[in-house]
Amino acid sequence: MPAAVISSFANYNRQISLAVLVLFGILMNLLFIGIGYLSAFRKLNTEKSFGIINYSGYNIGTFAMPYLQSFIGPLGIVVAVLSIQEMQ
Repeated sequence: MPAAVISSFANYNRQISLAVLVLFGILMNLLFIGIGYLSAFRKLNTEKSFGIINYSGYNIGTFAMPYLQSFIGPLGIVVAVLSIQEMQ
């Protein structure tokens, strides 16, 4: 996966419009953190922390990256990385 990300950024031209994806990633992460907290609202703190951590995280390397690269090309990888950079 790191090689796919590096090669996708080889011909990348910075566009301000893609900064919206970073903001979108932050907002969606906060939304899912809230959902994780509310799903265990009246439970133990360990269950709350489990929900907060696991509702907002996902692995794009095994599923999304190959599809994005084959269907959309390098721009798809760039968009995916920009939209999830704050989630990691």
